[in-house]
Amino acid sequence: MPEETTVWLGAGRIDGKSWVQVDGTPWPLNRDPSGAGDFATLDALGIARAKSRDTELPFLIQWRRDSSNPGSLEAMLQRAADTVFSPKPVFPPGTRAQDVRHFCAIMRPVGREEAMGLAKLAGGTLAAPATRDEQLWMEESYRSLVAPEGVWLGAEKKGSTWIWTTGETWDATAWAEGALPDDLGRSAMVFVPGKGWQDTSPSQTADGFMIEWSLDGGAPAVSDEGEAALGNAAVSELRGKAVELVTKAEADHRKDLIANRDKLVWDLNVWLRGLNVNDRNRWEAHNTALVAKLQDAEDGRIPSPAALTENKEILLSADMKKNCAFYFEKQAKIDAGNVQELKRIRDAYAKRLQTIADDLPEAGNDEVVASITRMIHHSQNVEGWARGLTQ
Repeated sequence: MPEETTVWLGAGRIDGKSWVQVDGTPWPLNRDPSGAGDFATLDALGIARAKSRDTELPFLIQWRRDSSNPGSLEAMLQRAADTVFSPKPVFPPGTRAQDVRHFCAIMRPVGREEAMGLAKLAGGTLAAPATRDEQLWMEESYRSLVAPEGVWLGAEKKGSTWIWTTGETWDATAWAEGALPDDLGRSAMVFVPGKGWQDTSPSQTADGFMIEWSLDGGAPAVSDEGEAALGNAAVSELRGKAVELVTKAEADHRKDLIANRDKLVWDLNVWLRGLNVNDRNRWEAHNTALVAKLQDAEDGRIPSPAALTENKEILLSADMKKNCAFYFEKQAKIDAGNVQELKRIRDAYAKRLQTIADDLPEAGNDEVVASITRMIHHSQNVEGWARGLTQ
C-alpha cells in the first residue's frame, strides 16, 4: 500500500463489541481495531482502526479461485439465519443490539418487496420499533446514518390503520415533521435518520432497509406442511413428539408469565395498603388502573417500563415503577429460559432427524433426504420452528 494510505477491509463490529469478517470468520488479529466506528480499516503501517460507514476511503477487493463469495450480502444474510438462535450468532458486520433485539442497517437502494425478501432470507424481519424505548434507541444509534430517502421499516397501512408486520402492538409513534400518515396511497414506512418515520409508497425505492432479529415475539412461524419426509413413519412420529414437547414448554412458559404478573399485582396491592391515608388517596386510583391493565393481559405479559410511563392516564410512583421494572426483568429471564428449553428440544429433534436420514437406503430416498434436510434447516430458527409446530 502507498504510504499514508488507509483502506477499507471486509470486517466490522457486532453489538458494539466483537469483530467479524464479512465471510463469517472471526477477526484474525490479536488486537481489535481502535476507535468508535463499526467498520475496520487498515493503514500502510499495518494498524487497524474502526471508522464510521460514511467515511470515504479506497478499498481492497478479494476474489476466490472457485468463484464462491461468502462475503456477499446474500451469504451474510443466510449465515445470520442459520445461526441466529445459536449460542454464537454470526450477524453481518455493523449489527447493533438493543436488549434482546439485534438491528442491522443494510445500505443498498431497494424496493420494499425486495427488502422484505432479504430480511426474511436473514431469518429476521424488517425492523419494528414498536415501543418508545426502541424508537429512542434507533434514533440515537443511527443518527449519523446518511439515508435521505430512508430505510424500510416493517410497517404498513391496512385501510386507515397502521400496523407492524410482526404483529407487535402499535404503542407509540415517531413520525417526522411533515409526514402525512393519513394520505391515501402512502401505505409503507421508512426511517429517515435525524428526522423520524416517513410515510411513503411501497413502490418507491429507499436507500436501504433495517433488519431486526428478535427474541421478544417477532420470529415468524416456520411450517413443515407438505414436506415429503412427513410420509415417513419415523419422521412423522418424531414430529408428533416434538409437537407434544413444544406444546408443554409453551404452556409452562405462559404459566410462569402469569405467575410473575400475579406476583407484581400482589406486591402493588401490598404496597398500597401500607401507605398512610394521604398517600393512599393520592395513588389508589392509579394503582387500581395499573392492576386492571396488568390483569387484562391474558398472556400475563408485563409492559416495558417505557410503555407504562407513556400511558398518561396512569401515573406511577417511584415504588410502582420499581416494582414494575423488577418483574419486567424477571419476565425477560423467563423468556430466555423458555428459549433455552425450546433449543434443548430442537437440538434432540434435529439430531434424531439426521440419524433417520443417514439410516435410509440410498436408492429411491433422495426426495425424503432432501426434505429432512429442509426440516432440520427450518428448526434452526427455534422460535419460528416452535410456532410452526403449535399453530
